[in-house]
Amino acid sequence: MKTIFIDESGNSGDAAIAGIQQQKYFALSAVNLDQETATAIADIVKFFRKNKNLQQSELKSTNTYDSQIQLTTEILKTLIQGDVPIWTELMDKQYHIACNLNTFTIIQNWSSKLTPEVRQFLISSADYLYDNFLIEEYDPFIQACKYPSLENVVRMYEYLRFRFSQFGESEYKASYLFLIDKYMEELSDPNNNWGPEKYLPIPDYLKNGKILTMLPYVPAFSNLLARVNKSLSSTNELGAKLIHDEQLQFDDIITDYKNFLENKMQSKWIEQATIINADFLLLRKHILEFQNSKSSLGLQIADIVAGFSARASNQILLNTINPNYKKLFSQIKHQINFVIPTRHSSILVSI
Repeated sequence: MKTIFIDESGNSGDAAIAGIQQQKYFALSAVNLDQETATAIADIVKFFRKNKNLQQSELKSTNTYDSQIQLTTEILKTLIQGDVPIWTELMDKQYHIACNLNTFTIIQNWSSKLTPEVRQFLISSADYLYDNFLIEEYDPFIQACKYPSLENVVRMYEYLRFRFSQFGESEYKASYLFLIDKYMEELSDPNNNWGPEKYLPIPDYLKNGKILTMLPYVPAFSNLLARVNKSLSSTNELGAKLIHDEQLQFDDIITDYKNFLENKMQSKWIEQATIINADFLLLRKHILEFQNSKSSLGLQIADIVAGFSARASNQILLNTINPNYKKLFSQIKHQINFVIPTRHSSILVSI
């Protein structure tokens, strides 16, 4: 059974309240670290502690990306040279909000059985929202998600109708206004029995009952697990042992989604269709454990990979990337699933 280490970079909380402007990206990485590569990296870390003034007891991308460029480079080069399987989900948090607004509130596409044409329309229309909405303009939508009521939903649609009426003519504007008028008519009908949940994304809940409106972890983990699952399809492996960084707030949510995907009937509903090289039909049973990263080199390496992917992507788009980091990024980009605007992913995959 393969052992795969999973850790994240970026605030993993609700994208609606997690400070998008301060932390633009969320990344979740999985690393299938073999013993030989783990030993080689442990030796590199030992050398840097002895000779290069590495003082942190735990490797964290937050502390190493800028201050320990050589160490980060050596770790990533060792992973690349060892052909270590890596899977990363990279998500632009504002784009995540735009996708939720577009898919569940405006278009209201609840089907997972997406034809290529429908999928492309959902992507291009989410790009359109991302390019035309400032961060603060999502606020009526976010408020309706955080405090779901028909009054807040009406207020949200009123603002969306006002905002879209200001847009220049496009293939999306007329469709959006048509749909919003349709929903407003529904909401004004005294016989309408729909609650606010019809018009909003499906929320998650913390252990204390607090609502989470748009948790990046959910699609990131689901996609990651499906990609790992796909990689095992050509092997005799019965499943994988997933060692996840300790998640005191989200462990129940992550476990529930893993179990949801492993339910055959529900997995058929999901129908393995949303990303390339992914299999959402989990016929194998994967073991999921949560561990403290302080005692796990594998989890620390997953953190380095996730942090590098998020920070390097941002710096490439800003044209401020270290040349050595840019070269490394070009060697791992094929292992990243980009959930970001198309114009940004086009730049990153061309590196």
